[in-house]
Amino acid sequence: MVSRAGFSLIELIVAFALLAVAVFSLGASSAASSAWLRQAEAESGAVLLAGALLDSLAASPAAGAGSVDAGRYHAEWSALDSAGLVRLRVDVTWSNGTRADSLTFATHAGLPPELVRVQ
Repeated sequence: MVSRAGFSLIELIVAFALLAVAVFSLGASSAASSAWLRQAEAESGAVLLAGALLDSLAASPAAGAGSVDAGRYHAEWSALDSAGLVRLRVDVTWSNGTRADSLTFATHAGLPPELVRVQ
């Protein structure tokens, strides 16, 4: 029997099939990574907006409510007075094209002593 160097047809088909599976897997993971990156970017923007609102509300806490639009984000805030503490809440919503997402942030801020109502 004569020995031939090289690969058989079956070996080549199996090798190309494995290569195709690997390439398609990389493409699918790249698409998923891109979607996760867009979601993380949107959430980061919402966190930055909420943080700025909470900082400004905490700097001069007083009861009230309001809303603000900042680009693709819509934020609604409320401040409820409760015996010297103001509960601050900020709800940020935005659209990702196919669905709406939202995040809620809440904290408490102390009122200056001259504004505390004694009950």
